[in-house]
Amino acid sequence: MTLNPRHNNFYTHECRSIGVPLRVSTLLGLLLAFLITPSSQAQCQYEAILLEGPLCSGGNPAGITPQGLDANGNTVGSSSCFFNFFASMVRADGTASWLTPPPNSGESKGIAILDPDHVVGRAVPTGAPIGIAAIWEFGQGRFLNMLPNTDAGVASGMNSSGQIVGLNYDSIFGPRQAVLWEGDQPIALDLPVERNGNSSANDINEQGQITGWMGGAPSTDSQAFIWDNGVVLDLGAIPGGTTAEGMAINNLGHVTGRGHIPDGVTEFGSKHAFFWDGQTMIRLPELPDTVESLPNDINDADQIVGQSLVDDGVFAKYFTLWQDGQVYNLDDLIVTNLSNVTNSNAYAINNDGQILVHAGSESYLLNPIDSPPGDTDNNCVVDVDDLLCVLTEWGNTISIADVDDDGIVDVLDLLQVLADWG
Repeated sequence: MTLNPRHNNFYTHECRSIGVPLRVSTLLGLLLAFLITPSSQAQCQYEAILLEGPLCSGGNPAGITPQGLDANGNTVGSSSCFFNFFASMVRADGTASWLTPPPNSGESKGIAILDPDHVVGRAVPTGAPIGIAAIWEFGQGRFLNMLPNTDAGVASGMNSSGQIVGLNYDSIFGPRQAVLWEGDQPIALDLPVERNGNSSANDINEQGQITGWMGGAPSTDSQAFIWDNGVVLDLGAIPGGTTAEGMAINNLGHVTGRGHIPDGVTEFGSKHAFFWDGQTMIRLPELPDTVESLPNDINDADQIVGQSLVDDGVFAKYFTLWQDGQVYNLDDLIVTNLSNVTNSNAYAINNDGQILVHAGSESYLLNPIDSPPGDTDNNCVVDVDDLLCVLTEWGNTISIADVDDDGIVDVLDLLQVLADWG
């Protein structure tokens, strides 16, 4: 599928309130006779495709713990046959393979994927207690060079220019340092943090803009940032909170992440999701009874995916989608029956709207099913709001209510809304 252009503004999608034209007032009366209670079934839906890892020695496929998703639906993560986990890939056609570990290494994990030939992540050198940043090119892994006086780290993002981001640190003394790799050369990002402060670079977009966190620690006094060719924009802390950590940045320079907000229960407060639209940081809406909301990724349509920790009598973790100012439990949008959705997470989303998730002990790629044209406000249900949207926009030539894209809001758009009702 292609991106629905009506999803491109996260909080500005609305009908103009211009009143119902007189020439349709009698038609409105007739239409009200046909109205029924709108269905609560969401119209923005997904089909779940089971992801199976590479084969183990007995011929059975290994499970895969997913992490990264590219533009074409190829995924990376880690798989295990006998307790140890190694970097693995599942291509869009369903074929799975191990990624060859760097020489003299043990366990490994793929974290971000540009395409099947370019993956970054982490691998543990033989005899070492902790992993360092690694890259896989055409399936063969190697370690990335490290900053001086560091022995641990991870590569967490990359772009098509070959830039890689992550962090390096001394596993005993610290501090954590946000890193940009240009080729094989690691460069510590120059960030306005206090002496002996910490930082991490979590993601990079195609323009080379980087987001992450800087400060003492993510849980105590961190601030989200955008690094852009040496210029640093301090995004501060989440509104009403004490910290912020940028988790992902899209090609518009928009950021999603999380920050701690005092809750009167835990020492550092609870973590909640935010969205930076290029000018303002806002808290994202949450599912009922949410304790924490944890976003992981954002695409160029400002669709955000992650996880919600919900206490509705039974503490559960649900994979979550944020779009057009709304929040959804993805289980409500999936037409495929999944075995366990009370322990789930959404790790990544691409610009085709595909979502990489883990639910229970299984992983899936969610392929979107377009919402019907009559869903003018993109809230995943066609109801009276969409009807009123068409009526208030009646006769306009440039409007979101022109659902059939014929250049004018007219009776054909009205009939489309009725056809898609519920």
